[in-house]
Amino acid sequence: MHLFELFESAELPRTPVYALVGSDRFLQRIARERIEQAWGEGDVMAGDAIEWRDLGDRLRTRSLFEQGAARLVVVDEADRFVTAHREAVESYCQAPADSAVLVLCLSKLPANTRLAKIITKHGARIDCAEPTTARGKRTQPDTRRTQRWLQRWSEERHGRKLTAGAAALVWERMGPNFGMVDQELARLSLYCDRTIDEKLARAQCGGWRKRTTWEMIDAALDGRTAEALRQLQRLFDAGEVAMSIFGQLSWSLRRYADAAATFDLEARRGNRPSLQGAVRQAGFRWDREIAAAQTRLRRLGRARAMRLHAELLTLDLKLKSTHSRAGLDQQAVRDFLLRLAAL
Repeated sequence: MHLFELFESAELPRTPVYALVGSDRFLQRIARERIEQAWGEGDVMAGDAIEWRDLGDRLRTRSLFEQGAARLVVVDEADRFVTAHREAVESYCQAPADSAVLVLCLSKLPANTRLAKIITKHGARIDCAEPTTARGKRTQPDTRRTQRWLQRWSEERHGRKLTAGAAALVWERMGPNFGMVDQELARLSLYCDRTIDEKLARAQCGGWRKRTTWEMIDAALDGRTAEALRQLQRLFDAGEVAMSIFGQLSWSLRRYADAAATFDLEARRGNRPSLQGAVRQAGFRWDREIAAAQTRLRRLGRARAMRLHAELLTLDLKLKSTHSRAGLDQQAVRDFLLRLAAL
């Protein structure tokens, strides 16, 4: 079961074991909230600081104050704990105590493992990650489903109707981090009484610094170096640090390098590569973004785009060593944008 289905269903499946699986901590948190609505507030234990005896004692101990009620026990960040005590966890999940409900918060739980199969049979697995959909033999993010859920979430949690266009724009600018998206929806709700529409989202979503960084990257990739440098200076003047800007540069440009590498690999294998397919595989999600990425990759060329990884690594090393001091770090980023234009 995906978390979205949990919110769509009228009732929570009542089971003695839940596995909240996924790397998105925000989604895990709201899944826990949903479970606590049914079972009561959970007793949280840190997975990297407990042994099986600690958890076993907690699960087998009945509450003195709520006779007949099941005790909810949450093991947060439980991956290392499960690895260290896998047999004990598997045995418990097959014969859980009737006086407790166990919640395991895991970043991963492969479906072919014995524990995953046991939890599927005796408990409930809730996927706390961006939903995916099949596309041929591959899977890709199901952005439409995510955006529909954001519309429902905005109305339920923040009391504001979110239009489809605004949902797409907010997800494009803030995703795939659900926690940041939720914070942005909370902020946008302050600008309106009833509806967050596309006009409002376009004007306010992400704040001017994030928009300026995206504009800087787009300008650099489009060959408008002077404009890119002007936007960079605006960020520096506002107090933005070079390492923070590098993080956004790296995230954006690595996708172009990955797309070029995928295209090149298919060509060397003797296949007929698809630029659009390579772009999608690299993580570009929306139609306009995919079209723009293809145009920029054609402008850069395959060899130049594939050099982006090396250029980013060089900049990273400079910012952490020779150019780590104030002033020098800004010059390193300026030099990078100039090299990007000359690649």
